Amino acid sequence: MQRRNQLPLATTPDNGRSRPLRYTGIMISACFAVNVCFKAYLKNKDFSGLAVSGSDMGDGQLFRRLEESHNNTCEVNKIADPLGQYFDKTYDSLIYLLGMFYMFYGLGYVCEEYFVVAIEKIIAEYSIPPDVAGATLMAAGSSSPELFAEVVGCFISEDNSAGTGTVIGSAIFNQLVIIGGALLLSPGGEVEFDVAPLIRDIAFYVLSIVWLFVGFRDSKIVAWEAWGFMLTYFLYVLVNAYWSKIVRLSFIQKLEGESIAGGDLSLYIEGLSEDNGKGSLTEELMVDNYINDLDATPTDRRISKDKRAKSRTRSRYDSSGTYHWDDEELSVAMSDGIRGSFNPANEHLESTAFGKAISWLTYPLVFLLSCFLVDCRKYPNRYWISFISSIIILGLLVFFIIQWVEKAGCLIGFGSALMGLTVGAGGTSAPDALVSFHVARNGVGDMAVSNALGSNVFDILLCLGLPWVIKTTAMGEVVPVSTDDFKATFMIMVGVLLIFTTNLIISYCRHGRIVLSNRLGYMYLFLYLCFVIFSVLYCETDIFGTQDKD
Repeated sequence: MQRRNQLPLATTPDNGRSRPLRYTGIMISACFAVNVCFKAYLKNKDFSGLAVSGSDMGDGQLFRRLEESHNNTCEVNKIADPLGQYFDKTYDSLIYLLGMFYMFYGLGYVCEEYFVVAIEKIIAEYSIPPDVAGATLMAAGSSSPELFAEVVGCFISEDNSAGTGTVIGSAIFNQLVIIGGALLLSPGGEVEFDVAPLIRDIAFYVLSIVWLFVGFRDSKIVAWEAWGFMLTYFLYVLVNAYWSKIVRLSFIQKLEGESIAGGDLSLYIEGLSEDNGKGSLTEELMVDNYINDLDATPTDRRISKDKRAKSRTRSRYDSSGTYHWDDEELSVAMSDGIRGSFNPANEHLESTAFGKAISWLTYPLVFLLSCFLVDCRKYPNRYWISFISSIIILGLLVFFIIQWVEKAGCLIGFGSALMGLTVGAGGTSAPDALVSFHVARNGVGDMAVSNALGSNVFDILLCLGLPWVIKTTAMGEVVPVSTDDFKATFMIMVGVLLIFTTNLIISYCRHGRIVLSNRLGYMYLFLYLCFVIFSVLYCETDIFGTQDKD
């Protein structure tokens, strides 16, 4: 199975963009709401009688970090916050949060309408192999917000905690929310996995976590550590490029170990012919279908529907048949033997009041972006201009997001690391989550899980490694990292991976194949809620006795 990193198919506000926005808003708002509620709870809770092993702290020590944030002036880059001196109250954080969500919308719009389209044009123009494209350019398309978040944090912000926290928090989000949601949304009550690519992705994810431990062990990143991240990613791309040959070689070696005892060899060969052979051979493939301006009269090769729609179709070569349409699913069987099914990416294509409101609210941003970006669907030969301009605009949007995340967190009393781990990670991972949920709902849950693991490899190795290589090698500087804020998160990453791997092993021992039940999805989502709660306690209090004492 090939890993495909793709963002949700582009739709217009009038035909269903409101639904993905609801999902995005719910995920981000849930993280932020839990943070705010626990801060209020912790401030009003009497911890005077609390005794923590190894920690000699009182009430003032417990909330030392929370109070420090209020004693410091909340200042960020003047370009992102030119009127910052007039917005220094706690309730002013709402302004920055709304602006941050506005920028999240802009990220999704640029990625869907320009960046990914340009990447697909480049892949087609230069005939890049699908495995290499999936691990490089398409991965860059889906994980570009995390990459730019680390670039901004590393080169522009004084504190890199928000950028690094966004990348690491995104890995936790992918592990728990995307995999959990994919299991819950998969039809049939279970998800079956292909063993070989799953082992590949897990192995490289383990290597990624190992490099995190190596890099963060002394609170600084030096050149050889940064290059370790990058070289491991190059190895990942190389393995993807030759993966089909590796699998084919292992299959050939397995065949060489078998022999035919007795009988006429010609009989076995004759049994392999089309007339004498038994069984069937099927080939599965993923096709991105764009169905535009369809006529009302069906023909031999055209699907008729009076509304514009876009879909991702899982097709299987099979017997001939006819078209069939019902309310939820469009089943297609063409006369040449291609059969498939179609589920709308957005189930409600009709206009809604919420969708119209979003359309009007985001129109200024969409209009402004369209003035600076080139649509290579209209100008096919300008895909490189579209690619480069998209990178510049994405970097600018992420710059504002990171600065406003830091400012909002400071006004509320949260540190940059916590805001990056939760709010920043949820917002930048929303595109991957939406496409993974849609793919899982269409019965390809194994691809959604593979996408989550592959995205984590890209996020850790390249999104962190590339900016660090530039800063340590080209600029000759050491990159400081906050070990105190993230070392517990690394342990959580390892713990979650162990839980996931244990589930896979148990399933293989019981069934002889890897199958996960939908019920495990609830457990993964609950674990993410526990992670958010733990992040608040760990990053913003000294309840575990881990902070340096005055």
